[in-house]
Amino acid sequence: MPLTNTDAIIWYNVGIFGDAGYAVPNWSNDIGSLNPQILDWTDSAMARAYALRRLAQQFPPEAESKMSAADRRTLHTLGREHLAAFQKDLAKIQTTLNPVLTGIGGTAGTAETHTNPISWQSASEQLLATARRAETLQAIVLGVTPAGASADPPSQLLTVLGQLTNDIEQCQRLLSYD
Repeated sequence: MPLTNTDAIIWYNVGIFGDAGYAVPNWSNDIGSLNPQILDWTDSAMARAYALRRLAQQFPPEAESKMSAADRRTLHTLGREHLAAFQKDLAKIQTTLNPVLTGIGGTAGTAETHTNPISWQSASEQLLATARRAETLQAIVLGVTPAGASADPPSQLLTVLGQLTNDIEQCQRLLSYD
C-alpha cells in the first residue's frame, strides 16, 4: 500500500536513519512528505547560491573593475544579501540535521582546503559546488537517492555543511572589499 502524506507521520523508517533504528518525526520514504521544512530551506539556499553565481557570471572581475565605486558597492551589497539569506537557511538545516547526524554516528571531518580564490566571483563558484555536494548528500541521507558508493554519508554531510560555512565566510570576506 503506497504511503500518503497523512501516513507520513506514522512512518519513520527512512534511509540511514531507519537502518540505524531511529524514529525521525515527519520523515518518511514518501518523497512527497519528506520533511518539507528541510527541503524548503535547501531549495531556498540553493536558489541563493545560484543567484550569487549568476551575479558573478554577469559581472566578472574585468567588468567589475570598470564599474564606479558606487556600482561596485551596490553589486557587493547584492552579493552579501544573497550570502546572508543562504547562511540563514544553512543555519536552520544544520540546527535540524546536525543532532540527528551525530546521533547516528556521523562525525564531521576536516573541511577541504581550497586554494584561496582571488575574487568573490571564483569563491561563488566554489560555494555553489559545495552546496551541490551538500544537496546530493542530504538526498542520500534522507533516503531520496540511493547511497551508491558513498561511505558514511552522515559524516560526509556534516563535513560538507561545515565546508559551506567556510565557503560563505570566504565569499563574505571577498565581498567586503571595495
